[in-house]
Amino acid sequence: MYKHILKKLAIVGVVILSMVYSCETKPCCEGSEIGTIKDYSSLDGCSFMVELTDGEKLQVINLNDFDVNIEDGNKISISYHEAEAMAGICMAGKMVEADCICEE
Repeated sequence: MYKHILKKLAIVGVVILSMVYSCETKPCCEGSEIGTIKDYSSLDGCSFMVELTDGEKLQVINLNDFDVNIEDGNKISISYHEAEAMAGICMAGKMVEADCICEE
């Protein structure tokens, strides 16, 4: 009797643990990329940008529209599209409009 209950508890425990660990590795925005908010205010015309894991830098034109902590080193997930009609004076990264941003 107790073996049967312990076996069920073990299975439930494994399922819960696998769900917790699988959730931690998924980005919170569908189709997103992982990035880090970086302070580029030391460069003329620049402010906070997002640096993707491959090193690409993004000037996010609507960064303040999302409920994330905008500070240097903050890890985020971002999905975006290129803002082709926009031009910036920073010239350090691609101009984009974020579709989704959330903290990792």
